Amino acid sequence: MSPLGEGPDFDGEYYTAGEADAAAVTTDAQRAALASQVHRQMPPGDDQWWQIWTSQRWEDLTPRPATSTTSSPGPDTAGQ
Repeated sequence: MSPLGEGPDFDGEYYTAGEADAAAVTTDAQRAALASQVHRQMPPGDDQWWQIWTSQRWEDLTPRPATSTTSSPGPDTAGQ
């Protein structure tokens, strides 16, 4: 998972501000628990949010900031 952000200097481009490993998430309850843990232990900064790789695509794990105008799925839909 990676916290991603955007800003006026990036013109809609994403960047990885950090990354972390987590156990496989296979249920909604596990996903909610991981999102809660991430928010407590590694809260995203201004204009950042965490995403999780599902083995197929990036999905938002924490809410995008209200200032975000981007609706794309993330920086790399092919996986990293």
